[in-house]
Amino acid sequence: MLEINFSGPYGLLPNDDKVPLLLSDPEIWTAGIYLWTFLYNQAHRVNFAGVCNQSIADRHTEHLTDFLTGSRTFYDADDLAAGALTPVYHPGDGHDRFIAGYSALMSQLCAIRVFAAPLNGSESLLKRLGLGIVAHFQQFGGRAREWLDNTPVVYNKSDYDEKLTVRIRRPAFIASMPDEMHL
Repeated sequence: MLEINFSGPYGLLPNDDKVPLLLSDPEIWTAGIYLWTFLYNQAHRVNFAGVCNQSIADRHTEHLTDFLTGSRTFYDADDLAAGALTPVYHPGDGHDRFIAGYSALMSQLCAIRVFAAPLNGSESLLKRLGLGIVAHFQQFGGRAREWLDNTPVVYNKSDYDEKLTVRIRRPAFIASMPDEMHL
């Protein structure tokens, strides 16, 4: 049994909620798993799941760079709070559209809540966990799948020699996140 202990929620940027900043936590400067969420009906809804064998902090500086250079889609933060993903900008929409949507980008970055679980596992273990989490939300269906901004994945338990049971602990309710996964 593998235990994953998420901490958070953290903010990517300072905001009015006084949520601690992700990059200020020393434990985030290690490899691990992370979830981006937004609040809807008083629950955290997963928008993106990722893993990294470098530090979670370094990976998030890369994500921020991607957002700020127009390499990532961003959404209307007010619509996120209402449970809808309404794209404001997609990569390739052009500089004019990026500039017009810049305030929406900043609002989304301030609204993102990050849960992070430092985990020093092998690259293959981290990849398997990431694929398993994304596949869970895709297979869960409904709004959990609609809210997920990851590229679709295929996860097949039979591709792995050993069964893996993962116990997931988190400090706040994350909608559709199981307490245990069998990968």
